[in-house]
Amino acid sequence: MKKIKNILDFPSMRNLKKQLGDQDSCFQANQISMLFLEEHIKNNNLNSIEYIRELSEKFRISYGAGDWAKIKKLIAYSYIVQTYNNQEVFLKEFISEYIILKNFSGWKAKIKKGTSTKDLDPYSQLKHNLDKDIYIQFWECPESNIIQYYRQLRNEIVHKSAKNFDKSNKLYSSLIEPNLEHFKNNFKFLLPDNKLPAPNSPLCVTYDDYMLYSKCLKIISKKISLACNLTVQDIFDFEINNIRFTDRIKKYNPYQNKFAEKKFIEGLKMYFKTYYGGNNKFCKDFSDLFANWMSLKKRK
Repeated sequence: MKKIKNILDFPSMRNLKKQLGDQDSCFQANQISMLFLEEHIKNNNLNSIEYIRELSEKFRISYGAGDWAKIKKLIAYSYIVQTYNNQEVFLKEFISEYIILKNFSGWKAKIKKGTSTKDLDPYSQLKHNLDKDIYIQFWECPESNIIQYYRQLRNEIVHKSAKNFDKSNKLYSSLIEPNLEHFKNNFKFLLPDNKLPAPNSPLCVTYDDYMLYSKCLKIISKKISLACNLTVQDIFDFEINNIRFTDRIKKYNPYQNKFAEKKFIEGLKMYFKTYYGGNNKFCKDFSDLFANWMSLKKRK
């Protein structure tokens, strides 16, 4: 997805970018260590189980598993679970921000199913609450299928059952397999020897599944933010009644002199940049809106 300038991201987007960046650094360093270890074992014709046991004794780290393939699979699963955790935190934060900044009332987190009610996961809540012309911009694309598939896979990993395993396989068949060509054409960084290493079916998950999941989460979060179209006016309308903001501006008297006015305007811009990011134009638009509001208020 091309980087789009002059578009405001919801604050939760900034948090997600940082979390995924930190996570990528950690998991990639771990993967480098594992690949180096495998290469060292292979090049020196070592017995992997015995050699790892020797290392565990040397560094005084408990080594309970003897199956290297199983270890790698469990690590790959843990990457999926942690990425899902970041996804859920982002979506919950985003929903809270959307309700506040867009002044949305009546958000539904449950739906009726027969005589009972069903809790909606945060991603499904977006589809059930946003207008179709908004959610269609991010819901109906292959990357969205990835979000739904790995969410179900996480459920299977954490809550193992035949039912969850069956659900994961069905989602792989219905959402993933029809789009394998799309992933091959659009995620070139995953393609060693022109072979697509991910997405994989539930029993064949690898490190590459995490890489694809993380990348798709970044793409979908950006699409969500773009579709929901946060504006400087939205932010201003919220902040003008926000104690955090009103307490801050009480410290300034912009009408004292020219220097005080300039300091006040710079304070407004800094406040906006601190909590919402954005470029200098957005900061100026925010300070202009407030100056106009102050002017109208003064006349009254």
